[in-house]
Amino acid sequence: MHLVVMAVVPIVLLLGLGTVLRRRLVTDPGFWRGIEWMSYRFFTPALFVTSIAATDLAAASPAALLPSLTVPVVVVSVLIIGLRRPLRANGPQLTSLVQRSIRLTSSPRLKPGDSRG
Repeated sequence: MHLVVMAVVPIVLLLGLGTVLRRRLVTDPGFWRGIEWMSYRFFTPALFVTSIAATDLAAASPAALLPSLTVPVVVVSVLIIGLRRPLRANGPQLTSLVQRSIRLTSSPRLKPGDSRG
């Protein structure tokens, strides 16, 4: 429980600080567009890459990793297919939705050779 609190509290505090800054101190929309672009295109991928690079994969057995990789993919796939009527997704729309939900490479910031700004 302590680990969860230590992970969530800084995020909540950071979101609160951003809200106060945006509403009270830095109200220029151009500034926030630049910050959002940097967060989306630079900071988030950098966080992913450094976190993955620092992970010691030798410490985890493949038997433990397999369920942690397959269960979320199966659960999300079943959930989206189960919600296809409320989402009004059929045929190509449904398959695109499932693929975008389960594939990490659907994130444009992580595609190799993607030059979109």
